[in-house]
Amino acid sequence: MSTAASQVLCRLTGPAHIQAPASLDTPVARPTEDVHLDGADLGVPFPWGESWRLVFGDTDTNPERGDLYHQQDPGVWGPVEPNALASVAPPLGPDCPASVRWYVRDGRVASVLPLEPGEVSVIISGAVTVGDRVYVHAMSVGEWGDGCNPPGIHGTYCVRYGFIARSRDGGEHFDRLPTVRWSLPQHTYAPGHTYTDAGFAESALALGPGPEGAPVMWLLGAQAGRRGPLRLAWVPTTRIEDPTAYRYFSGIDNGMPRWGGDAEYTVPILPAPVGECSVAWVPVLGRWVLLHLDVRARAIVAVTARALIGPWSAPVRVLDCRSLPWAGCYGGYTYGTQPPGPRFGSADGAWLYFTVSSWATYETYLARVPTRELLAPGAR
Repeated sequence: MSTAASQVLCRLTGPAHIQAPASLDTPVARPTEDVHLDGADLGVPFPWGESWRLVFGDTDTNPERGDLYHQQDPGVWGPVEPNALASVAPPLGPDCPASVRWYVRDGRVASVLPLEPGEVSVIISGAVTVGDRVYVHAMSVGEWGDGCNPPGIHGTYCVRYGFIARSRDGGEHFDRLPTVRWSLPQHTYAPGHTYTDAGFAESALALGPGPEGAPVMWLLGAQAGRRGPLRLAWVPTTRIEDPTAYRYFSGIDNGMPRWGGDAEYTVPILPAPVGECSVAWVPVLGRWVLLHLDVRARAIVAVTARALIGPWSAPVRVLDCRSLPWAGCYGGYTYGTQPPGPRFGSADGAWLYFTVSSWATYETYLARVPTRELLAPGAR
């Protein structure tokens, strides 16, 4: 597997300084002690006005956790918000964003998609902006730990269902769409531990032309727990809230893709294992670029394709998660290569920007990778 020369630009979360190797104790865009944010992961981006907004995952708001490196003692965590929102203003240069503002209530960072009974977390895995609305795909997490781990596999998370939520105020408040969710098939891992094995338990989202040329929202779906293949679906942007409008890739027939209305009969577009993922169309390459965590390679990798149904290229290693300082890295949520001005990026599309999280520090970082280095040898 070839390796691209990624650069970590700055840290987006946490206090002014953390005890960590130099490459992890990078300059922080904005220290977050004043909003009671000690650590957060993910950072799923979506555009809003002249800024980007980032939705983070489980957010530790306990100032007593301190700045210990590799602090995994759950006794010093909490209270934990299931998600958090930040607004990141341009310009995005070789260092850090010009400003980072956090959504707060009563002076503290606050969730934008709150928990419901039976949930330990709500994790947002993809986001798009359609007119004056923001749509996200999220996971209803029932428990952490080994309750849903297949034999010999550890580190998964137990998801009750995946779903779409909508915001009318730029992501500050989300409402779940009760009929747009994925919960089947169900699997009982152990007595009292029944969760979904749905292929769209978590999904990356992207906008673009659909099979007939009209604007659609694409969903690149994966099973919970970073262990399954990747599947594909689309829905017209005018019907995102209509569960009957979703169409799922079910294979090739006489050289043409088949699209059906049942998520259980999809055909994978990328083999397992696919973890957290994001996708963006990169004009300078004329290809889609998909970033995802590969737990087998223990790396964040990139694959490219001219069409979302594939064929996808061989993977290129974007970030090695096998050794310190990046042991346990995950995520890889890309902004793509945006035009200059109110959007982030380089004028020539030379860089792909993305967020990455470190389990060692439980913080999120902004990084970039040379776009041309994402093409694997022999990519078509």
